[in-house]
Amino acid sequence: MLNRHFVAFVTTLVLVTVVASACAAPATPTPVPPTQPPAKPTVPPPDVLIGAVYPLTGDGATSGEAYRKGIEMADEVINNAHPEIDVPLANTVGLPNLGGAKCKFVFADSETKPEKGAAEVERLITQQRVAAILGLAYSSATAAAQPIAERYGIPLMTAGSTSEPLTKQGYQWFFRVGPHDGMSNDAMFALLGDLRQKKGITIKTIGILHEDTQVGVDSANGQVQKAKDLGYQVVEKIQYRRDSTSLTTEIQRMKAANPDVLMPTSYVGDAILIVKTMKELDYNPPMVLWSGGSVALPFWLESVGAEGQYQMTRSRWSSDLAKTIPTIAQLTPLFTKISGGKDIAGGDLYFMGFINGLVMCDAINRAGSTDPKAIRQALLDTDIPAGKLPAPWGVKFDPVTHQNVRALMKIDQLFEKVWYTVWPFDVASRDLVYPIPPWSKR
Repeated sequence: MLNRHFVAFVTTLVLVTVVASACAAPATPTPVPPTQPPAKPTVPPPDVLIGAVYPLTGDGATSGEAYRKGIEMADEVINNAHPEIDVPLANTVGLPNLGGAKCKFVFADSETKPEKGAAEVERLITQQRVAAILGLAYSSATAAAQPIAERYGIPLMTAGSTSEPLTKQGYQWFFRVGPHDGMSNDAMFALLGDLRQKKGITIKTIGILHEDTQVGVDSANGQVQKAKDLGYQVVEKIQYRRDSTSLTTEIQRMKAANPDVLMPTSYVGDAILIVKTMKELDYNPPMVLWSGGSVALPFWLESVGAEGQYQMTRSRWSSDLAKTIPTIAQLTPLFTKISGGKDIAGGDLYFMGFINGLVMCDAINRAGSTDPKAIRQALLDTDIPAGKLPAPWGVKFDPVTHQNVRALMKIDQLFEKVWYTVWPFDVASRDLVYPIPPWSKR
């Protein structure tokens, strides 16, 4: 028989153990990680829309297509990383100050008609809601678009409309990144002065041949004034109707006047006709110095061939600059790809289109906004030194006129279908040929 004291002890021990077990903290379960919400997809910032109005059909399509290809080159450089190219926005993807937003260029066709160009500018502003406008190549079309941009308060910037009065109308929303005809005339007459002082070549008489568009009239009037101021005699000034089917009468008159230098201002179709008519009539002026930039187009070069040899033009750009301006060499492979294999020698308008698109997108990026007022202020604050663009000049806009005061003109001469810088003489890549050999020796 068990001792009752022992039984009582065991019973008490069991009860204490049961109570202790009941009061003990439950065992800690194995932790289960909380369910994470699915990651939200990254939404890219909206594109920044920029209107680009150029003549893409009609007789101005050659120029318009060149500007378009240049802007497409800017699109590639801005929206994709190109660290090998030393221009603004090339090292990043899109616009870094707008979260990497892409610049999207919305093209419209002005058909070389001022009223059509103005209507397309208004459509892009009111329907496409673009932040800015590029264009319109032809000065008359740009002049028609200026009041539209002004009314809506949208920046409008041109690279190629060279009529000097465009930046003298007091418009607050218009900017010109390229040089104007006054700068062209300054360069042309400075060349004539340097020929006398440094080469012993004296030019006394001038013949002016120009089309009846705004740029033709403004250019010719500026040349007449410069000639008067500097003591040159204008022996003939002839205005012709743009897109003429014949210029025989005009060339005959100029041949009879026999000026020391002929200064034509023409778009590409008329520029081809002028050269061919000069050859047909055996007109051999000692110097042909073009005021219009259309002769730098590949189409003009292909059309006139050897007939254009030794003619001269004021220019903003030429391929020989690649030797001294690294950005031109850096952009050459991309230029060749986008231009469809075109020789870079005829790339003036391509590169002006590129500069126009690049400068506008750089301003939008610095503004950090698509607000037109912020973009306008950023344009006014633009300060791009020479060497940071594929041109021998940089960008700084006059605070009143909004003309790029750093833009400049030089003089090129054509040798074997390639334009070479011949003035200023201290940066020339080739010696100037004067007088032009007769047609029989070209």
